[in-house]
Amino acid sequence: MKKKLFTIMFSALSFMPFFAHANESDYLYSTLWFQKAQEYKANTLSQYKLAKLMLDKAILDKSWSAATSVQGKNYENKPLAVVLDLDETVINNSPFSAKLIADNKYYDDEAWNNWQKWVDAAIAPAIPGALDFIKYAQEKNVTVFFVSNRIGTQEKATRKNLLSLGINLPKDIDTVLLKKEKKEWGSKKSTRRAHITKNYRIALLIGDNLGDFSDAYKGSLEDRDKIAFSKENINKWGEKWIILPNPLYGSWETSSYGSDYSLSRKDIRKKMIEKLDIWDGK
Repeated sequence: MKKKLFTIMFSALSFMPFFAHANESDYLYSTLWFQKAQEYKANTLSQYKLAKLMLDKAILDKSWSAATSVQGKNYENKPLAVVLDLDETVINNSPFSAKLIADNKYYDDEAWNNWQKWVDAAIAPAIPGALDFIKYAQEKNVTVFFVSNRIGTQEKATRKNLLSLGINLPKDIDTVLLKKEKKEWGSKKSTRRAHITKNYRIALLIGDNLGDFSDAYKGSLEDRDKIAFSKENINKWGEKWIILPNPLYGSWETSSYGSDYSLSRKDIRKKMIEKLDIWDGK
């Protein structure tokens, strides 16, 4: 009887939207990998271990700078700083992506309203390796700045989240620099890096998106290749620029459909599929 009742209940549930569509979400594989794959954790731990090694080199080499385009002159004797992005670099928002999967939703106006609730909750866990690196840098008297495109109005909740993870935030200097916190601080991060270089030499840039390293991140996929792997930038990767994996979202994704947010999900998927290099089966 119990077995029969369970079968009936499951049959009924199978017609609910979540059960009918959960396996169709474009976020499923990437979110599961991000949360559960040992390969993901090993990757971020490796990148932060590399960051420690590169920071040690930067401390010894006063000519070293990860932000030469805004570093200016006579920076060699300035105190050292590192600049980290926040989302998917220091803090892990994959539970929010998982909720989108469970609700059969994509990033839209409703999702962004729920994003604010997630930020306000201030419960995001840390990316593996991030806390250990931050502590390492601070123990070497290196100032850690967080340059994020979270909105300035979210700073209180963001600070609360960072403090809950045990991150030390100085009281005499603002090290959490968010978008629109000042009028001139837009999505492009070079203005905030320039703000930092007035008083510091930037040893490392650490992030998960091309925009964490260069302002020229919004072009086509081909344009992004030219920027990321230009003669000027290619040797910065793994040395002065440390990048973490983020298959959940990013400007790589929006560039694949021309950043046209008016498109339907169906049309977005069509344009993304068109970008694939597909084996012809022969």
